[in-house]
Order: sequence, then C-alpha cells, then structure tokens
Amino acid sequence: MNRLKELRQEKKLSQKELAEILRVHYRTLQNWENGESQIKPEKAKQLADFFNVSVGYLLGYDTKISELQNDLLISTKGLERTISEAFSQANSYFELQTQGIVDTIDLLIEGVKNEQLPPKQIVEALEFIKESAKSLDEIVDKMTEYQAKYTAENLLRYRLENKINKNNKG
Repeated sequence: MNRLKELRQEKKLSQKELAEILRVHYRTLQNWENGESQIKPEKAKQLADFFNVSVGYLLGYDTKISELQNDLLISTKGLERTISEAFSQANSYFELQTQGIVDTIDLLIEGVKNEQLPPKQIVEALEFIKESAKSLDEIVDKMTEYQAKYTAENLLRYRLENKINKNNKG
C-alpha cells in the first residue's frame, strides 16, 4: 500500500487541494490513496518531489530513512548528556584526589623536615598516595574510554545530520 494518504495528511491537505496541485481529478487521487489504481511513474515522481520523499517510500517500498535517522539522532543526544555528566563527575573526583595527594605530600615533607612523623604515619601517607595514584589511573582510563565514546558519538551525529540534510534536500 502506498503512503500517499499519510503524506497528504502530514501536509494538512485535503484530497481536493492535492488533486488541484497535481492537476488530476479528485477521484483519481482517491483511487491512488485507496489502492484501487496504480500511480503512474511520472505522477509518482511528481508526488515524491512534492512530499520530499523517495518514490520508493511514496509507493510503500522503503522505510522512511530520515525518521529512523532522527530517532537515532535523538538517542545520541541522550548519550551526549550522559557522557558530559560522567566527564564532569570524573573531573571533580580527579581534582579532589590530586589535591589530596598534594596535601599529603606537603604534610609528609613538613613532618620529615621537622622530624615529627613516626615511620608508621609516613608509611600510611605513602600508601594513601599510592592508592590515590591508582585511583587517578582508573579515572584517566575511564575518561579516555568516555572520550572515545564521545568522539564516536559526535562523528555518528555529524554523519546522521549530514545524511538527514541530504535526504531533506534531495
């Protein structure tokens, strides 16, 4: 079944209005919409151009690619928000961990200079620094992973937007 009725209704046109635009009899348009007669190739092309779709889509052969692409584009925008939030959280955590390491090193330096830190506290501070460094490595790994996903998502969105724009023009 063709999609003529659906496309006409999307444009908010009556059968009579579309028949006048196409310069065909109103009953001919009704027959096309009801599947009672086939749309001739030259009229199918004219209709496809008018509705900015492919002839295949108009005649019911193709899925409307731009609808699928728009759905995918919308879903990638949600992914962008998620990745952006993850970057923000990772960055905050990274800053806190870095500041914790710097503060611990400063305390160690002061304590060692003044000979006020017992060996046990020095070892605990060094273990904290070591664990914090591991944690920062994990953050960097995650941020690298998110950056790769973010880059891939942006590339996908760019290609989809270009394809949608192309489909809408041609």
